[in-house]
Amino acid sequence: MQIERYSKLVVINVLTISRVGLVLYGFLYPSDLFFFFISIWASMSDFLDGFLARRFNLITKFGEQLDQISDKVFHFGMFFILLNSKLIHPYFFLLFLIREFLILALRYLNISGKSSNFLGKLKTLLSYGFIVLLFAKKVFAPTDIFMETPMVWIFELVILLISYFSMALSLKKSSK
Repeated sequence: MQIERYSKLVVINVLTISRVGLVLYGFLYPSDLFFFFISIWASMSDFLDGFLARRFNLITKFGEQLDQISDKVFHFGMFFILLNSKLIHPYFFLLFLIREFLILALRYLNISGKSSNFLGKLKTLLSYGFIVLLFAKKVFAPTDIFMETPMVWIFELVILLISYFSMALSLKKSSK
């Protein structure tokens, strides 16, 4: 019984860590098509690892933190690649990066709660969708003017607003 539980935990954590491994592999052997497919995999594995952990009642603090770190590493890596491809704006990358480092520091200092709130999960979902969409555009319909379309501005703005509101909500919740 204990071995079965341990085996399930290992599978769930491997799903989580796979996001980091794949983005690092992509830095070594860059390919837009590979990035497109790993962004789809990453979004599915993020859902699947959480679903399996809840389904089998295997939620652990380690798993929650590993999931958050894997998401952050994946998003940083992919947004960095998209920034270098001029598919996202530098201000978006910088503000996204600042928010993520702030929330990590606040959690480390126990000023903010360790777990994500609804807005944080929504930010993650939108970030995955945005990454998939941008790589799909890059692979299947590349143009240089894509960054200037209102859709990119809107996605960037919405992700940033939700990110910062999520952080504010987390701070407000922890101050009570």
